[in-house]
Amino acid sequence: MLLPVLAATLTTQAAFMPIFLIRDRIGDIMSAVPLVVTAVLIASIVECFLILPGHLRHGFGKPKPPGRFRSGFDRMLNGFRDGGFRRFVEMTYNWRYTTVATTVGSLIVVFGFIAGGHIGFRFFPSPEPENIRASVVFAAGVPRAQQKNAMVAIENSLYKAERIMLGGDAAPERPKGEVRADDSSLIVQLSFVKFGANGRTRGDHLAQVDVQLIESESRVVATRDFLRVWRKNLPKLAGVERISLAGRRHGPPGRDVDVRLENAPVDKLKAASEEVKRVLGGYPGVGGIEDDLPYGKQEIIFTLTPRGAALGFTSQGVGRQIRNAFEGAIVTRFARDDEEVTVRLLREFRGAGLTGLENLYLRSPAGQWIPAEEVVDLSERTGFSLIQRKDGVRTVSVTADLDTEITSTPEIIQRLELDILPEVSEKYGLTYRFKGRAEERKKSFADLKVGGYLSLGIIYIILAWVLGSYVLPFAVM
Repeated sequence: MLLPVLAATLTTQAAFMPIFLIRDRIGDIMSAVPLVVTAVLIASIVECFLILPGHLRHGFGKPKPPGRFRSGFDRMLNGFRDGGFRRFVEMTYNWRYTTVATTVGSLIVVFGFIAGGHIGFRFFPSPEPENIRASVVFAAGVPRAQQKNAMVAIENSLYKAERIMLGGDAAPERPKGEVRADDSSLIVQLSFVKFGANGRTRGDHLAQVDVQLIESESRVVATRDFLRVWRKNLPKLAGVERISLAGRRHGPPGRDVDVRLENAPVDKLKAASEEVKRVLGGYPGVGGIEDDLPYGKQEIIFTLTPRGAALGFTSQGVGRQIRNAFEGAIVTRFARDDEEVTVRLLREFRGAGLTGLENLYLRSPAGQWIPAEEVVDLSERTGFSLIQRKDGVRTVSVTADLDTEITSTPEIIQRLELDILPEVSEKYGLTYRFKGRAEERKKSFADLKVGGYLSLGIIYIILAWVLGSYVLPFAVM
């Protein structure tokens, strides 16, 4: 038995070996599987050849007559082996071409179910999230008092959703954030409102509600169902541009859907991301839609006029004079005691904003003082609070979470490539690619494919060594 057992053990280890070739974070997580399998198989070989023979030695004494149950079981097993099973084996051998055709046909049906989407696939499903976040984006210039009132309304809708999930509006209200020891049927443990932040993005027009739920083992409501009810009960608020709800996911990094738009001016990237978000919002089971190119404060844009260019002004020179007017030009520095004192000269403005700039006079290269409104055209627009760059390229990522009971990442990616992304790419002159879990899945499967070929080669070599044939291993494989 030494050779067959060693061959079986080595081929099993070779079958799990491709997992070692998976890179990045997924590989760090999955590498535990072949390590455990290898350790167990080594332990089984030790048991098989060093410990089991000692136990079998006790069976060489005088055999005991089997009991009634054992005798009946042996008769049934022998009857099945020598009867129905033997006839079935003979039939499959006599009709061997039909047997092979039936096997191949079954494989075609199975692969057809998978390719047709009748059998779903989830790449590394995450455990039930116990933290959720509502990300709120206000219009620029909304007063803080109005923001606070809006966040109170959003938080009230959170507790309204909890009452609905626990028995409707008739469920008793409770103080926010207060959980007693016997409140195991509640959903929300506490909520916390934060202004001026939205994940990695910062700005006065951003806010978020962080919600800690009761442990998933202690509640009867799934997080995705609670998010669906909360999203349905969100209020319509003036001054709020977008409210995004999502659960904090664990496991491999990346969102379920992550589309990265690149290689275009920032205003076109933003317009394209808005179109992609609008299409994503129309798909069932898609939520938590957002991008990482948020609008910020109002900006004043100046463009050099033909008269300004004729007078010798440049954009760089105008910008320097305007900056010095607001921040001050350094006139001199001198030492006082142990400190260096900087003296700045600032201009006094009449008016504010565009009016103050229009009343500003700029010095031309010839020494003349010209009103700024004759040198540059001034306009206002909403700027961006954060511009992402990946490898030196301007980029915006549109991300979303999925309800895996309704849809899946491959399905949404396929629909995006058919419905919107080629049109957006041509319209705005940009490129796109998929990141997040879609990218992790693609890289992992590519590594598994390479490892699979290597694994099959090692299994063939082991079987050829054991069977002493170059042909028989193919029948086994």
